[in-house]
Amino acid sequence: MKPDFKLSVLISARKDSKYLAKFLAAALEKTYLKDTEFLICINAADTWNKEIINMAQLAGLNITAVFAEDWGLGRGGLHEYFNELYTKATGDWIVYFCDDHYIAAPGWDATVRNMVIREWNLDSAEPWIVVPKFDNTGAMNHVLSKGFCEALGGKLGNHGWIDSYINELSQEIGIEGFIADIRSNP
Repeated sequence: MKPDFKLSVLISARKDSKYLAKFLAAALEKTYLKDTEFLICINAADTWNKEIINMAQLAGLNITAVFAEDWGLGRGGLHEYFNELYTKATGDWIVYFCDDHYIAAPGWDATVRNMVIREWNLDSAEPWIVVPKFDNTGAMNHVLSKGFCEALGGKLGNHGWIDSYINELSQEIGIEGFIADIRSNP
């Protein structure tokens, strides 16, 4: 068993979205592990979020990449934004969020790490999907092993409704997954 692992958080933000500020503020407060990295996709014409990202970095959030896109793909291209961020991610495990999601549990990243390593002993080189309950909104944000993404050819998915894609793919090929309640403290 590996003693530790790095978690990469991929975030896709709408142009001039005010939700990203709330997401980053919660991430600053609720993320306990300093090596949890955040990678953010924003629209190239976005000015509001560039300033918010800079403030979050100055406050200590580990933002390792900002990708400014001008692809014009909209919601249907969400997978393309996440796939691009994945190429810059250095984590063993990947979780993705849209900007209107929110991290509610203190130490959520430590809880993910504790469950994956200590409780389940999962190897990130193998294809794994963890389905966490981050909140009560019904939003789906899978935690994916690097092995899962590499098995897909070095990406998270192949269509914009990425959570549905991952669910259907895992059922089709029989990938085993775990359901974790991340709302509790580590």
